[in-house]
Amino acid sequence: MKNATIRLILTLLSVIICEVLFSQSNFLPAYVIDNKGDTLHGFIDYRNWATNPSRISFREDLNSPVQSLKPLDAKEFGVDNEIYVGVIVEAEMSPAELNRVGYNPAFNIVRDTLFLQAIFRGNIGLYYRRNADNIVNLYIKQDGEYVLLRYKKYYTYDQSGPMMATGHLSVRRLLAENKPYIGQLKIALSDCANINSRIENTGYDLKQMIRLFRYYYDCVDSDIIFERERERGNLQFGLFLGGSSSTMNFTGDPFFNYLTRASFGPSFDFTAGVSLNLVFPRRFG
Repeated sequence: MKNATIRLILTLLSVIICEVLFSQSNFLPAYVIDNKGDTLHGFIDYRNWATNPSRISFREDLNSPVQSLKPLDAKEFGVDNEIYVGVIVEAEMSPAELNRVGYNPAFNIVRDTLFLQAIFRGNIGLYYRRNADNIVNLYIKQDGEYVLLRYKKYYTYDQSGPMMATGHLSVRRLLAENKPYIGQLKIALSDCANINSRIENTGYDLKQMIRLFRYYYDCVDSDIIFERERERGNLQFGLFLGGSSSTMNFTGDPFFNYLTRASFGPSFDFTAGVSLNLVFPRRFG
């Protein structure tokens, strides 16, 4: 009876500790602006998205039913100092990974319904989208319109090499870029007189775009309504406790009575430990 009681206590202790350590909710305080323009305050299941979500889980309080919202259901939502807008926009869908890049410089534009992440909000906004295939699209918002900044990588052949012994020119495969976004930014940011050279040296990369837009806002002395916070890594610390109970019994030929009839009492042990988890910032292209 005593052994059974100890086992029960250890089991309950393990269950309680696991519940405390691992049952943390991902629902964080948030707001949603629905498709009617009404602002709803509640909680969103925040997943620290590396790719833009295609839907979110929202509840008005922690006991209410969960609502699944898509971009057509939510004009905007904000959670954990991040803002996303639900929009219908153009998206460039050409593969960006070098082993999948093709030879066609033409854009592969589709019309899609997306959640875009706000990077800057002001007189010119900057928005970001990465999909599950690691395709990155950047957008500016001007005069109420979300405009895709167009960019594409593709391969081409260079036939200007030296003549080979066979009488043919040597051919090299080169990675080329189709960069209309340079001209788009020059027009959109033209109220900053000295920005063109910076635009020409800005790659289609979120970090470089952020530096460009900070320079632009300083140049035109315009207020930044919203800027996404810079991400930093952090160290997470945890504790765990547990217990174990083990017994040993032998069965077999009567010749081994000294083992089969022996009494081995249960062994009870406690265990404890710590965990360290280094969380790196999300990778934004």
